[in-house]
Amino acid sequence: MTQNKPTITAFFPAYNDAGTIPSMVISVLLTLRELTDDYEVVVINDGSKDHTAQVLDD
Repeated sequence: MTQNKPTITAFFPAYNDAGTIPSMVISVLLTLRELTDDYEVVVINDGSKDHTAQVLDD
C-alpha cells in the first residue's frame, strides 16, 4: 500500500504560545502555498499552562 506524504512538513513545538500561534500558522501557510501545493503544518503543544491547546483546536 502506497501512502502519500506531503512534500514539505513545517513542524513547531509550542509552549505557552497561545498569543503567537495564529499569526505564526498563517505566516507559514502563506509561505508554503507559494512553494508547493503539497504541505502540512504540525504544531505540538508541549504542556502549555495557558490556552495554547484551545487555540490549536480552533
